[in-house]
Amino acid sequence: LLPHIEQENKRLLELRNTVSDIIDKLETNKTVDESAQQQLNKLATRYRVDGDPLRDRSARDELLRKIDIIPSSLALAQAANESAWGESRFARQANNLFGIWTYDQDRGLKPKRREEGKTHLVRIFDDFGESVRYYMYTLNSHPAYQELRQIRQQLRASNQVIEGEKLAAGLEKYSAKGRAYIDLIQKLIEQNDWALLDTDNQRA
Repeated sequence: LLPHIEQENKRLLELRNTVSDIIDKLETNKTVDESAQQQLNKLATRYRVDGDPLRDRSARDELLRKIDIIPSSLALAQAANESAWGESRFARQANNLFGIWTYDQDRGLKPKRREEGKTHLVRIFDDFGESVRYYMYTLNSHPAYQELRQIRQQLRASNQVIEGEKLAAGLEKYSAKGRAYIDLIQKLIEQNDWALLDTDNQRA
């Protein structure tokens, strides 16, 4: 799984650098071509950013806060937990390593133990790479994980390693277990020494 995680983090860092370059031009009143403007607007829409990033500095800040890496240790710990170390039915039949739901009947498997009255499905992915990409996009864009992104921003601003164990504190809404889920993910990272992987992928 690690190569998929590293590949997606590399893509995110390259995208972050591109966005940062466009923002630098905007803030120094340099010319930004139309294709770059369109790219910034499309990314703002995709990442659920309020405001116009071409004119609104707070919107630009939010976009940069959302386009960033997810530490390898965190992705591995969540995948191990959510997929029963890759052995779950959803991992094997749907390439879904992170317990991600959908309501699209054409793109999901029905959970065997789904409560009566519930309609959610477990999302089907073409491969593990797509599963990793969608998971990272979810953490980077969904309002539920704002705290995780703030922790990451603070670590980056102080030039510290973006550690999965620290970002896990922003995962309370990922699971109905709440705080207990955070403790579980942090323990998995610690037990497997996955924090050692977080020194990579900090810069493109």
